[in-house]
Amino acid sequence: MRGGRGTQMLFEGITLSEAQQKQVQDITGKYREQMRALMPNGFQGGPPDDATRAKMDELRSKQTAEIRAILTADQQTIFDKNVAEAKKRREQGGNRPPGGR
Repeated sequence: MRGGRGTQMLFEGITLSEAQQKQVQDITGKYREQMRALMPNGFQGGPPDDATRAKMDELRSKQTAEIRAILTADQQTIFDKNVAEAKKRREQGGNRPPGGR
């Protein structure tokens, strides 16, 4: 499955059907475009301000909810655990995996 490392980590331990993979790609593509619109120059202008960060968090939450909706109950259980772990990593100083750059 394509997508950023963070997105891939949310699916750790989950096997998606081809139809689900396509749906996830469509959802992540839609939200990727919306996030890019918030930061047209990427991070070249520095980190986002609080308002932009809040909008990005809102988009991320909506994306997560849309993805969760296409999963089976068993997949949702694993996904929820992965989302909670990702949130915990972000709160502890970033979303980089241990040993990452």
